[in-house]
Amino acid sequence: MECKKIYEYLIWNNCNNNCKFCFQRYHNHKGKILTEEGKFDAINKVLDHLESVFELGNHVLIVGGELFDTKLSEKLERALIGLIDTLILMQIDNEIDLLYVNTNLLYQDTTYLEYLLKQVIKNNLQDRLRFTTSYDVYGRYDSKEKVDLFLKNLEMIRDCYPQIHTVVNMIMTKQLCEAVLSGALDIPGFIDYYKVNVNTIPYIILHEDMAATREQIYDTLLKLDEQMPGYLKAYVDNVALPQEKLLYEYNNGELVFMSSKNNPDCGHNINFMRYQPEKDRCFICDMLALKEAVTNV
Repeated sequence: MECKKIYEYLIWNNCNNNCKFCFQRYHNHKGKILTEEGKFDAINKVLDHLESVFELGNHVLIVGGELFDTKLSEKLERALIGLIDTLILMQIDNEIDLLYVNTNLLYQDTTYLEYLLKQVIKNNLQDRLRFTTSYDVYGRYDSKEKVDLFLKNLEMIRDCYPQIHTVVNMIMTKQLCEAVLSGALDIPGFIDYYKVNVNTIPYIILHEDMAATREQIYDTLLKLDEQMPGYLKAYVDNVALPQEKLLYEYNNGELVFMSSKNNPDCGHNINFMRYQPEKDRCFICDMLALKEAVTNV
């Protein structure tokens, strides 16, 4: 079966957090914070792209930095609400299949986020929303208050919007692997309490002290599969999905195509070669081999 493309729109780079592992902040946006006019133009450029370049019937992902964390001016608020309304209408008309939304949930005022969720539910689109947030044991939060804020907002979504299927990404840093393997982090319990799915994703190395060994990653996934039978197969099938992802980032008044190239040897994105310091192995290829080895045991 042919996979539909995902058009990923990195609309603006402003974010209220400073994650230690954030490639976007580390490499591309030191000091490059958009003005209000820049944000307004970015939204309009995405709207123009959806109308003129986006191939109808495919998927759309929207992400900031962080879209929902700042109280906006009246003009910019209308623009953001207009973007949300356009995406919902395009889904109703089947011009967009799945809508992916990424947010860190690290904000007190959830007005814009809740507007989106209410529109999704009102139009019975919850099964076509891929709503994703992130939780990490190391590198994301610089205070207990931020952890508490994230968990409070996650509980709010669980309690107020139970129709929404939430996915929580957790990056497989060395610290996360150690927490899972020692029992300090109970992912099945986390899933059960917050009514979410958890997606463990590879750490693309920025800092060596956060890099897990390949053996730690394997052991972590095998433990999760032991705790939640079928986790490994579902995880590998998802990460290895041959889906074209077209990343566009607003930069200097334009939407710039930013997708990384694929490895000519295996066909997977070259970023997956960066999950080990040697950069000589592909994460997806290793996951496929791990799945086959477990299946044949």
